[in-house]
Amino acid sequence: MGAAIGGIVGAGSGTLVLPGVGTFGGGLEGGILGSGIGITIGGIFGDFISNILTREGDLPAESEPNSTDVKDYGNGKGQIRDYGEDGKAVKDFDFGHGHTGAGDPHVHDWDWNKVPPRQPPRPLCEGE
Repeated sequence: MGAAIGGIVGAGSGTLVLPGVGTFGGGLEGGILGSGIGITIGGIFGDFISNILTREGDLPAESEPNSTDVKDYGNGKGQIRDYGEDGKAVKDFDFGHGHTGAGDPHVHDWDWNKVPPRQPPRPLCEGE
């Protein structure tokens, strides 16, 4: 497949690797991406990945610009998602569960130049 695309698609392997999600093998060469095509992860491919990783019932990865969506899962669990000027998710505030020492509540930043764009949890910073 030529050069690796942002370290996500291995050279000649036809394998898509999504950190923290899994490895999907075969069929990418000449398939979705095509052989030797350079695609930036932060562009079309990042949007494609965010759409396939959004599960039914989750808050959308994109919404009205500069808005906030809220999901109440019950029993003290939920999520607040803030969207930026372009309508893409910027930050999630999760509560009712902890993650690998990040605490409860905790934050997931979104970086649309990475795959997946929703980043691992981190503790809240002062003022968040």
